Amino acid sequence: MPTSPNGNHLADKRYITVVLRLVLDEHGRLTHGQLVDVANGRKRRFIGWRGLVQAVRNWLTSQGQDTMTGDPS
Repeated sequence: MPTSPNGNHLADKRYITVVLRLVLDEHGRLTHGQLVDVANGRKRRFIGWRGLVQAVRNWLTSQGQDTMTGDPS
């Protein structure tokens, strides 16, 4: 693992945990679900694969904005 020139690069990382609750139909296809932020309990509901991708993208974007504004949630 390469080290960064300014010290411990692992300190620059942030680990997060989310839970995906998925509902599948009788053929094993995704129908809908929830993305749950473990840190604050916020839930985002979605429908289908596109909805799942959009929910994750929106959640990740909000994490970056929270970091920039100093909001820990």
